[in-house]
Amino acid sequence: MISLRTWCRGLLLLVVTLAMITVNPAFADDAPDAQPSPQPSPQPSPHSPPSNSSEGWYVGASVGGVFPGGLSNQAFTVMKSGVSASINQGLTMGSGPSVGAQVGYQWDGPRLEGEFLYQNYSRPVTTAHVTIAGVGSSNFSQGGSSVDAYSLFVNGLYDFNSKARLTPYVGVGVGLTSLNGSAQTSPGTILQAPGLSASAFAYQAKLGLSYKTSDSTSLFLQYRYLGTSSFNYGSATATLGGGTFHIPSMSGSLQNSSIELGVKVRL
Repeated sequence: MISLRTWCRGLLLLVVTLAMITVNPAFADDAPDAQPSPQPSPQPSPHSPPSNSSEGWYVGASVGGVFPGGLSNQAFTVMKSGVSASINQGLTMGSGPSVGAQVGYQWDGPRLEGEFLYQNYSRPVTTAHVTIAGVGSSNFSQGGSSVDAYSLFVNGLYDFNSKARLTPYVGVGVGLTSLNGSAQTSPGTILQAPGLSASAFAYQAKLGLSYKTSDSTSLFLQYRYLGTSSFNYGSATATLGGGTFHIPSMSGSLQNSSIELGVKVRL
């Protein structure tokens, strides 16, 4: 028979063994392998570039200044009551504001977008040189109006290295431009400058730089060149030597450059 002392020793040994297993399970022969403690997931650096989705819809808006070329001088010879008048007239244009709105779809590099563009050109002076046989010649000028240009474009663009924070891009577009300007008239003036109401085929090219401020928002700075096909821009009259001479409609095309700052937001 097992003595009480032997029983107590065995019980004490069992208690000590269980205590050691509780503190460190590795002391148990059949204890399961220890599991590593979970590590915290790495946090992105605040200086790392935001992620760039491969594709999606976006909207944009831009504002800037436009610098148009003038509509070149053209020479006319008109007759009235047997009197011949030689008239040379053109329209100069000054800088003005440019406002655009875009909606498009972005792939990894290419983009396709529709764009509405408004541009305003000041028309500081219209000049005419009139020579009437047997009477003399005079130079006339009239200023103070402006021309509004409304355009719709379909654009194709390409973003280089589109996953980077700073992305250069290029683009081209085709569309339609409508030009509107009032005639320049005032009491007592000899020259009545022509009005302008015409529509023409338009084309454009863009070169820009885009900067991502977040996963969905980018700022961009771009240069735009816009040109149109030829259009008629109205007729004028000149009064000299007691006669009023009607100047035929003139034709020309429009070219301008603009610098714009904008924002693009992914939907």
